[in-house]
Amino acid sequence: MPNNWLERLRNAYKEGAIKGLADFHVHTKEGLSENFSGGVLASSIVGKTSKHNVSVFAVTNYNTVKGVQRALEAAKTSENTHVIPGIEILSIYKGANVHILGLGIDHTHPEIVEFEGAVNAALEAQKHQLSVEIKHFGAFQFMKNHGLSVKKDANISAPYALEKVLQKERQMYPVQGAINLIHRLGGIAVWAHPPVHFKLNANEDSHVSKELKVDWKALRKTMWEMTEFGLDGIEIGNPLGGASEKVKDDCRVKLRGMAEKIVNLPMFKKTGKRFFFISAGSDEHIFPAINPNFGKSAHAVNASYSLPSFLNALDYVRKNHYIVPTPQQIAAFQTAAKKPKPPYRRIIREQ
Repeated sequence: MPNNWLERLRNAYKEGAIKGLADFHVHTKEGLSENFSGGVLASSIVGKTSKHNVSVFAVTNYNTVKGVQRALEAAKTSENTHVIPGIEILSIYKGANVHILGLGIDHTHPEIVEFEGAVNAALEAQKHQLSVEIKHFGAFQFMKNHGLSVKKDANISAPYALEKVLQKERQMYPVQGAINLIHRLGGIAVWAHPPVHFKLNANEDSHVSKELKVDWKALRKTMWEMTEFGLDGIEIGNPLGGASEKVKDDCRVKLRGMAEKIVNLPMFKKTGKRFFFISAGSDEHIFPAINPNFGKSAHAVNASYSLPSFLNALDYVRKNHYIVPTPQQIAAFQTAAKKPKPPYRRIIREQ
């Protein structure tokens, strides 16, 4: 496994050279939708971190490791910035959408190519089917057919309608499969922004309600169940879109309390683990020129405090779950990388 980034991070921590914040949830332009207006290239973020007191950040794009290598290469020229390879897998569990962060993964592992290909194949098939619907019904009626509210006089474009429906109905990867994949890639699996997935005041735009109301009972039950089959931690600090500061503070307190209690539960002790990682991240999509969350202490954690638990969790997973790729897998990876559209299997939505 390529460990240059990890050795560099360990050495800097041991030498006391990491003083700023750690942001475990950052998106870059490489992994955002072509219809998304904004985003900054991974290599460009590295040059701006010191200004925002961020010493360590993880590149966690949706269902892809695009941007990770660029960020790692850029970080080599920066004494004070460290990059953690990551991914955010859009998953589903018992009908609920859940996003699982894979932190510290081997982003060059052959299996990640197969995963990305499977996800892309499923997405392209779904896009094709939805595009046929848009052509038949028109963008306005198409959105109504899929349960999205639209103003009568709204001028809806086909790309906009497609993007909105995909946000709501995109095929997801079964959460247990996502956790197992992350472990096989040598990373830890962290549940991102749990309150967003269990909001009571739901609407088609999950990140806009100031007074976010959360079904804490269902969230707690889901966290316990996912922990039984391998979840390694939760993200307690996240901007939660348009939620008010009071709501975000309340969520952080409740999530931290749940995370600290879970290690004493009998079902957790059965896993054999002695840790449950508490993470935080800006969930940055646009970057500070527009969005000030990057480097905000409420959405990140003190690096010197969080790194020991992160490194311990990573060591455990790599010792117990990481699957070293065989020479045959590496050869297949190199062959597949040269093909623009290899024949991958489709992902089937969990029922």
